[in-house]
Amino acid sequence: MSNVEFLTGIVWESKPGYSRVHIDEDDNEAGYTTDWLPMLFMHTLGDTEAITLKKDTQVKLLMKDDRRDGVILGAIYSETDTVPSEANENTWVKKFEDGTVLVYDKQAHKLTADIKGDIEVTASGKLDADISGDTTIKAPRVLIDGDLSVTGKIDAVGNITTSGKVDATDKVVSAVEVEAGIIKLTLHKHISASPGSPTGPSIP
Repeated sequence: MSNVEFLTGIVWESKPGYSRVHIDEDDNEAGYTTDWLPMLFMHTLGDTEAITLKKDTQVKLLMKDDRRDGVILGAIYSETDTVPSEANENTWVKKFEDGTVLVYDKQAHKLTADIKGDIEVTASGKLDADISGDTTIKAPRVLIDGDLSVTGKIDAVGNITTSGKVDATDKVVSAVEVEAGIIKLTLHKHISASPGSPTGPSIP
């Protein structure tokens, strides 16, 4: 019956879900490098996940003493590979090599995402967001491709431009002026031949 060894090694070569690990030995200066070993995951059937360990990552693994079979339990931190600075007893942290950081602070009840690139979301169903506080979107330009329905008032600072008509079921109010082409509502006049007669065209 084979014995199982609990070992520490360094990733020598890696692909999604598997790695070859170099292990140092006291009685062998050169050590040895394993065959492709599977990594341990929470889900591999139906719901799946995968990761590719970076070369030189320090890992813990279980190996049979015949060195033909084993499993990588996971990566571990060291003096060289240190814990992310954002981590503490209240945070969950996921930090990527490109600088992207996801942090959830359970004490502050706050999720922070610092993404060094684009964000793309595709949904085959609808998207519902129920937010109790104010929501701010800061961008040079926001594009919406589709119909927009708003329940509530719209406050705009700046110009509103449309290439189509404006339909209103209530009155249109302006505190300054309403213009149609060169005609100004508060300044234009009509010529009438006599009282009660139809008015002529407006004069700007």
